[in-house]
Amino acid sequence: MVVSNSIGKTAAVSATLTVNEPAAISTPPQTLTVYEGEPVTLSVSATGTQPITYQWFLNNQPINGATGPSLVIPSVQTTNAGSYTVTAQNVVLTATSGAGVLTIAPPLQIGAISPTATGYRVDWVSLAAHSYAVETRSAVDTGAWVVSGTVLAPSGGGATSANVDVAPSSEPQFIRLKVLP
Repeated sequence: MVVSNSIGKTAAVSATLTVNEPAAISTPPQTLTVYEGEPVTLSVSATGTQPITYQWFLNNQPINGATGPSLVIPSVQTTNAGSYTVTAQNVVLTATSGAGVLTIAPPLQIGAISPTATGYRVDWVSLAAHSYAVETRSAVDTGAWVVSGTVLAPSGGGATSANVDVAPSSEPQFIRLKVLP
């Protein structure tokens, strides 16, 4: 092989060409709506020549110590709500993701309890990708809560209901909803 430039030329025995691929975000952070206190993990995927380093941002401000492809928030608080982006950097380029928005939902509440032929129908507004337990007990402040049923929210969340069957001669029921992990 002969290598030349404006100064001259020389014969070379071998040459190595390294092509570095720029960093690129292939999967941006997801948009989520969660209840306060829930754990949340936001993740990104990046491609390009390794190593790739990351930096997470909340509302365009860097998050101290958030330098991996995943951001774990063990117990979401209202201060965690906002727009999340991440940069992925390698020897070629720094790429910035699109935003994922984290929204904190109002507390879980029963919307209505209606009698049915076999017990009660419990209605509430659910969040997407959440499971719920409907629990009952016969005294307001004593006795164990009994799971009467579990419900997986509709794919987009929204109006959700569950039937609670009770024996005709049973005592009045106290009902609560619980978000399952």
